[in-house]
Amino acid sequence: MRYAVIGTPIEHSQSPWIHRCFAAQLGEHIDYAPLQAPLDGFAACARRAD
Repeated sequence: MRYAVIGTPIEHSQSPWIHRCFAAQLGEHIDYAPLQAPLDGFAACARRAD
């Protein structure tokens, strides 16, 4: 499965690491990445991530 956390700023987010650890405990492999989005470009960034 593929997941993302989108925001500005995003470098500090621990969300991808936390979710990958949780998935590993369940024996699942997930793709969870941080995506930098401009303040006025959230929707466009989310569409590109699909």
